Amino acid sequence: MRSALEFAASAIVMFLVTIGPLETAAIFGVLTTGARRPARRRLAIQAVAIAGAVLVVFAIGGTKFLGLLQVSMPAFEVAAGILLLLQSIELIFAHPSGLSALTAGEEREAERSDEIAVFPLAIPLIAGRQALPRQCC
Repeated sequence: MRSALEFAASAIVMFLVTIGPLETAAIFGVLTTGARRPARRRLAIQAVAIAGAVLVVFAIGGTKFLGLLQVSMPAFEVAAGILLLLQSIELIFAHPSGLSALTAGEEREAERSDEIAVFPLAIPLIAGRQALPRQCC
């Protein structure tokens, strides 16, 4: 009985650390403030289904896919870190340029909440970097 309880506690902790359901729910609430209840439910189901599919596909063949591209996991992590560093520098100094600059058409498109199931909800919020394994192979 004790081992089942320890396993359940470990699974719950891993779920809370990996996906962060409270943070994801808060961001989901902010992003869908103007949507009606059925639309919110549809967005939530789509985001979870897409994130689940992405996680399953990468759990099964992610390492092989990176191997085909001849990219090691450390190289992938360094590249992702550099991209995050560059984005954070832009945010700190408040000089929107490059990938952060939005055109008027992009701003209008971003206001529509029917396309947020894939980005930012499914990827990177639910199926983000924290869901990747620390050790490859």
